[in-house]
Amino acid sequence: MDAIHSGPPFHSVVVLDSERCVAGRVSVEHLFEAVIVDVFPEQALAAATDLASTMEVVVDVNHNRARDIMEEPNLVKVDDNLGSVLGRILRDRLKGVVVVEEAGTLVGYLHRMTVISHWREFTSAR
Repeated sequence: MDAIHSGPPFHSVVVLDSERCVAGRVSVEHLFEAVIVDVFPEQALAAATDLASTMEVVVDVNHNRARDIMEEPNLVKVDDNLGSVLGRILRDRLKGVVVVEEAGTLVGYLHRMTVISHWREFTSAR
């Protein structure tokens, strides 16, 4: 459990529903971009060079809810095998995974470097 709660800075924010189950995730980068576009639309529009790029900015303005910008979360269960979690992280080139209980309630987040360091400890102890 310590590995779930410690580690490198986060790169995503987990979105929970009313039952505290994971509904999605918002990358910090996407959240930052949404805030910049909402707070400073003039600067965002200044980079637009044609109608298509202008429409991309306009569509992004006024994000009212997390669901407007959230993505599917990369979920693993709390009892999943560490080797399969590491395999998924490497195969899908993930920065980390959201850890949930069987019912889907949030347990924490595992960053890839945390998983790799624990995998090394686990395999060297054998």
